[in-house]
Amino acid sequence: MKPKKPYSNGSSVELLFRYDHLNPDTSTDEARPRTIVGLAYWFPHSGNLQTTLMLDYDGQTFNNFPTAQPSQKKFVIHGQVIF
Repeated sequence: MKPKKPYSNGSSVELLFRYDHLNPDTSTDEARPRTIVGLAYWFPHSGNLQTTLMLDYDGQTFNNFPTAQPSQKKFVIHGQVIF
């Protein structure tokens, strides 16, 4: 799901939301829920050049695994230049 809000100067703001629920072995209760949430800003176009910055959070937990694993939480800033 990526709702987008464009502005009159050619820039825009975009939201990212993703949820995954992975069960690698259906004969057990093991589960790996993962949530990704992000906010991206697309700068106004400059000729054929497009640039964006995105801040996102990626969280994953490991439920009912025989060997305990810690939750993973990441905050990341991505940059992209398209020409």
